Amino acid sequence: MRIESRAPVAPGAASRARATTGARFAPDAPSPQSATQSTAAGGLIGLDAVLALQSEEGQEERRQRRHRAARRGHELLDTLDSLKLALLSGRLPAEQVSRLTRQIAAAAGSSGDPGLDDLLAHIELRARVELAKLAPRSPVSRG
Repeated sequence: MRIESRAPVAPGAASRARATTGARFAPDAPSPQSATQSTAAGGLIGLDAVLALQSEEGQEERRQRRHRAARRGHELLDTLDSLKLALLSGRLPAEQVSRLTRQIAAAAGSSGDPGLDDLLAHIELRARVELAKLAPRSPVSRG
């Protein structure tokens, strides 16, 4: 319901009504102890603050895991790129191969983001394929 206009209130009417009533309001009971009543409400506010803080910590943890996973993916791609450049120039430094092997062997947990985890799995697969291509092959005996 929408109110279109307000009727003006006359200030004199309220003061006259107060003057005509002779009785005043007085509570029968003593005033309540407000300190004991507010402690329960304070506890609930404290609980909300703790829950909000825990939620923020959880979000920060997820953000950090995602950041670490993205950094790991970038490092793997950089190593693969430097390996490609080394192969194109006709040399293969053993240090680059061992660095790629160490990066793949490093245990990385889930980032919490399925898309990022899938992308990292593809990068790791590509790195494993490159390492397999560089591994020395044993001669096949035909007999």
